[in-house]
Amino acid sequence: MKVYNPWSFPVNGKPVGDLLSADGPILRLNDGGMDWQNLPIAPLLYRGVDAIIANDNSGDTTTMWPNGTSLYMTMQWAQKQGLAFPDVPSPDQIMAQGINDRPAFYGCNATSGPLIIWIPAAAGISGADGVVNIGTVSFSVEENLVPTFIANGNANILRGSGTLAGQKTPVNWPQCVACAVMQRQLRKLGNGTMPATCQTCFSQLCYS
Repeated sequence: MKVYNPWSFPVNGKPVGDLLSADGPILRLNDGGMDWQNLPIAPLLYRGVDAIIANDNSGDTTTMWPNGTSLYMTMQWAQKQGLAFPDVPSPDQIMAQGINDRPAFYGCNATSGPLIIWIPAAAGISGADGVVNIGTVSFSVEENLVPTFIANGNANILRGSGTLAGQKTPVNWPQCVACAVMQRQLRKLGNGTMPATCQTCFSQLCYS
């Protein structure tokens, strides 16, 4: 059996690209977060997917919210590997432009690689700030806070009307996600027409 090893994990201390001929039974594995890649995007780049929904719950800032570090580090890693990846702003740029608490589409105008739908964790409902933004190595939460975690997660993904999260995306957010998923495939086919509503989505959500 072959096991592909894109990161050249050391086997018995020796980096290898194909584990079939590894010279021993010990495979040392590292968590992607050790390279600041908290989002498991890298393996998908080898599969030729059209779109990736990246739900980022990293605790990058002093207040334990994401600032795009994971996505930025994966972009740098992909460039070194020669893999197609959309342009992603640096964490400082993301914070300065206020993209840190709302979704963004990366790669809308690219001709190769996936379009990435980045959804950073944020206070999507009232009362979530200071509750759900806990350290990434926290292993438990108080039971009475669990509903807040669940409700805030739903708000960040679904972007329903009446939520704080819903105020920071187009009202047709579900359609926008569908547009992002369709966009790359239609571009590959070269014969598809995007609905007019998609252009509105892209004008508000596309970064690159």
